[in-house]
Amino acid sequence: MIKNLFRLPWTEFDNPNGWIEPTTYCNLSCPGCYRSIDKLSHKPEHQPLEELLRQIDWFVAHRNIHTLSISGGDPILYPDILEVVKYASNKKLKVLLYTNGLALNKKLLVALRDAGVTQFLLHIDRYQSRPDLNELTSVTELKQQFCDLFRTVEGTLLGFIQPLSSDHYQEDVASTSNIARRNIDVVSLIVFTLYREVCWEKNVKETIATNLTIKEVVDTFKYHDGFIPAAYLPSTDSSSDPTWLFGARIAAPQKLLGYFSPRLYRLSHMKYRKKTGKYLFISQKNILKTNQLLKFFYIKPVMKIWLRSVLLRVTGKVSNQRTIWFQTILLLRGPEKKGAEWDLCAGCPDRIIFTNRLLPSCILEDLKNKDNSKYKSVEHNDR
Repeated sequence: MIKNLFRLPWTEFDNPNGWIEPTTYCNLSCPGCYRSIDKLSHKPEHQPLEELLRQIDWFVAHRNIHTLSISGGDPILYPDILEVVKYASNKKLKVLLYTNGLALNKKLLVALRDAGVTQFLLHIDRYQSRPDLNELTSVTELKQQFCDLFRTVEGTLLGFIQPLSSDHYQEDVASTSNIARRNIDVVSLIVFTLYREVCWEKNVKETIATNLTIKEVVDTFKYHDGFIPAAYLPSTDSSSDPTWLFGARIAAPQKLLGYFSPRLYRLSHMKYRKKTGKYLFISQKNILKTNQLLKFFYIKPVMKIWLRSVLLRVTGKVSNQRTIWFQTILLLRGPEKKGAEWDLCAGCPDRIIFTNRLLPSCILEDLKNKDNSKYKSVEHNDR
């Protein structure tokens, strides 16, 4: 599956992403929540603002980050979320904010954009007991409502997280891909994450199937949309087993134009690295001018994309060059426990600082009461 793909060269201390969690408060209780918010034993809390700012300082100084991911809980429930975003933005970081969107309205969206949020990543799926989902509003219709909202507020981008189980993955891949492509002017990211069990309750284990493979998702996406993977991160156990698989499609809302080839993906990322000294994680804008493609005209798939875009303009289906966009697609296989050890992601971007250790955020609940001395220590001075 990964033959000829670009192996992203991210490491522990040269990595594009930092991860913080200001709060474990949430207004939903999603089954299988990686932070165990669905458990009766969960006790939500807010983190001190000063500690969060110290963590941001450490990520900037020691991990060479490009983007700060803010998750939780739902971080927009954190009382000082605007201060956290402003601080990160003033550090010249892109800010990726994870939310279920329940508490998000236009006024707050504008405030968070003005504070410096680059992109929102919304989790909406069939397993949530959401008050805004009912017999009149489907998952797809709710996602469309958010697309319409973001279209009225320029300057920030939208993404969707779509968890996948083996019971419904074909339908969920197709529906999420379709709505994202139709709204590619505002949706710049789709994350398909395969359900994996981490500290689940019995009722969740009986409800959600976790035996889906990343290859099954790739095959479904290829059949549905001609998906072409371009880059990957391997697992810690096997260099040939992808845990993060990236693709980038270029499209207008009316038509798919093509996908980045592995060669183009590598060239664009390494060009950014050479220019900035950092690895790219998320983009400020997802507009792609056709003349930018001419720089890579010697790559055959790029030539095809350029010709298709010209044909769209000639036939009058699009009016100008600014109607072509790119959209990042990530297939993410969660952690798998093998005996007493976890098979994780090599070069994991989603590490969190917990008790002065840099731990994988996805299995934090399993690690909280264990010896974590094998993970990197983190020391940050008082601000």
